[in-house]
Amino acid sequence: MAELQSLIQEMGAGLSRLDHAIAADPNSTSLVLAAKSFRNQYDQLQEQFLAEANRLEVDVCTYRMFAVMGSARLTLNEITKTLHDFQELFTTVFRALRSRTIKRRSQIKDPDFGFAYSFPGSLGVTLTLPRELQLFGSEQDFDDTIQTVFGMASARTADEILQYARNIGRAAVQQMDTWAADHTDHGLGADIGWKIQTPAPKRLFIQPPEIGSLRRAISLSAYSEPKNIEIVGELHGADTDRKSFHFKTETGQDIYGRFSDAITPEHRAQLPAPYMAKVRVTTQTLYATEREADDYFLLSLEPRDAYEVKKR
Repeated sequence: MAELQSLIQEMGAGLSRLDHAIAADPNSTSLVLAAKSFRNQYDQLQEQFLAEANRLEVDVCTYRMFAVMGSARLTLNEITKTLHDFQELFTTVFRALRSRTIKRRSQIKDPDFGFAYSFPGSLGVTLTLPRELQLFGSEQDFDDTIQTVFGMASARTADEILQYARNIGRAAVQQMDTWAADHTDHGLGADIGWKIQTPAPKRLFIQPPEIGSLRRAISLSAYSEPKNIEIVGELHGADTDRKSFHFKTETGQDIYGRFSDAITPEHRAQLPAPYMAKVRVTTQTLYATEREADDYFLLSLEPRDAYEVKKR
């Protein structure tokens, strides 16, 4: 396969040079005929490569990045980061699926893609993955992984993302968001083919607006179901114009949040004063940092002494 990869790479470089020459002299019949000949040879070499990959039980993945409007100028670091984050996404999902059947993490070998060759005239690469890396598992492990990756990338609602978070873990969702950000930050779409050496290849074609919708769904899925709690402490601040409050709990925790009608001219509050605060808490998972942040909404206030009398 190495010799075929080298020949394809050389032929691809020749095609790129011919494309540039034709752009400078579009009326040159000899250049057009030469490019057509090169293209035919290139296609034949690709077919030979795919046949050899199938014989050696090597899965082939193609990954092409494209800009919808204009040409995006990317640095080498940005290109390699995007490919690296795709590799991390594939590995994270693979390990999550394998951990269901293999409990010892040391037995799970990471599926590292190999580089085969780049595409002529476009920002894309061909990657390889030997099936022997599926040791101790099913022959469908890689297929299940890419199907899960493609499925999650196609999610457009928070409920769909939450389902993936429950099935394969938050780490996979976080890595999906990281990979998606690589594309949205530069206005790039992705065209990814899987097992293109077989009669039934799989494909993910996703444009920048769709990747933006995916990221919004991930962001919305980061919120937990709201829950109402009772907190005893002291009200330290309230701004009736901005509808914001500051409450200090008995344990010394400072809570800042919003309110609607918990404090009004009809429901006045003293500052500072001890209260039992009924608060609605919504937890947001910040996938970029793997941290959680709580959002507090004040529902009502009750003087602490009256609250303690009721509890007796």
